Amino acid sequence: MIVEIIHTAIMKKVLLLALISVLLMGCQQGVVYDEFKSLPASGWDADSVLLFEPIIADTMGGYEVQIIVRHTERYPYQNLWLFVDVKQDSLLLHRDTIESFLANERGEWYGAGMQLHELPLLYLENVALTAGQYTIAIRQGMREDQLRGITDVKVPMIIAFVAYIVVGLSVGLLCAFPLHLGAVGIWIGFICGLALAAICFHIRFRRKVRTLK
Repeated sequence: MIVEIIHTAIMKKVLLLALISVLLMGCQQGVVYDEFKSLPASGWDADSVLLFEPIIADTMGGYEVQIIVRHTERYPYQNLWLFVDVKQDSLLLHRDTIESFLANERGEWYGAGMQLHELPLLYLENVALTAGQYTIAIRQGMREDQLRGITDVKVPMIIAFVAYIVVGLSVGLLCAFPLHLGAVGIWIGFICGLALAAICFHIRFRRKVRTLK
């Protein structure tokens, strides 16, 4: 999940991700805080709190807070409930329950992306923040004790990059030009990349299934 705080004078955004990163943007300097937090592959426990501790120095203008939810195809629900607390030192400023719809009634994801979907949600708009230390705490509010499908996707992204770019593109260019196969060579590289990705994802999936048994 990612939390981004952006000063109003520039973009006025604060983003929170299901992998969470906190980003602050100031009036003159743009982004002033950016923190990323991932969730375990086993799922997001109901008692697991994601904490972000931005420091606000520039108090001119307002701030916007967005929550960006990044989830996989494994997420089993249409919506996501979040419990969000915003504190300055020990003073509670905001306590909210947020419902986000991640998919429509046909099960089509709203978020951009293929295997990984990313959806920004507006939480606070044009809010004034005084200088100081803030804490943004986020918990999942679904009925499951362990929420699956909202997790870190670093390994799948690495697999996809290696398979499609490193292997697929390299093989395609090799076949197309040095071997003079032209467009056929590009297709050969594309097929090789897909095949490698399918094998790696299958192996990883079987390992993940074994760990859940």
